[in-house]
Amino acid sequence: LWLLGLVAILAVGLAAALKTPADGSLHLEVLDAGHGGAILLQCPNGRTLLFDAGTLGNPDRLAETIRDAVWRRRLRRLDAVVLSHADRDHFSAAPRLFRLIPTGSLVISSTFLAPHQSETLDLCRDAETAGVAIELVVAGDRLRVDPAVEISIRHPPVGFTGSSDNSNSLVLEIVYAGRRILLTGDLEHDGQTQLTSGPGRAVDILLSPHHGSPRANSR
Repeated sequence: LWLLGLVAILAVGLAAALKTPADGSLHLEVLDAGHGGAILLQCPNGRTLLFDAGTLGNPDRLAETIRDAVWRRRLRRLDAVVLSHADRDHFSAAPRLFRLIPTGSLVISSTFLAPHQSETLDLCRDAETAGVAIELVVAGDRLRVDPAVEISIRHPPVGFTGSSDNSNSLVLEIVYAGRRILLTGDLEHDGQTQLTSGPGRAVDILLSPHHGSPRANSR
């Protein structure tokens, strides 16, 4: 009986440890990817979104860093992984990540699937094997992660094919409690021109394009 009681206590303790914090806040955590990118978003309802999962360093180590960050938040899965574009420093950790933690969907634009990008096609096969749904999005689409948080695609629009992978970067806009966050990947050149040609919107937090490269950040 005492053993059954101990098991019951451990089960209750584990359930409490995995319970999602309900503080009504939006949490955005920029993880250490070295030369790369990995930004973890936890919505007020506890659902999660990861923007990019790549590095020029050790991709397995980054996948473990992402997993550990999810576990520290007492979460058990990623609801969506959004990959901005087809450069290794933005997606290289994703195959290992899909094996480490349950993931709901992989969100990409069609430009991610260019025929000359064999690694990205392999990644989609890895996602399928892991039971991860693949969603293709364009500017104007919205990701329904939390009804209280507006998450929309700002770039690329339908039919846009930039002069480089960077120009094709998927740009994610997150609006919550009157605050606006813009995650830009490596957006530059004609892609940046396309984005800024539309109506201007005040942004509270901006991910500087292309890791802050002065050449990529036009006036």
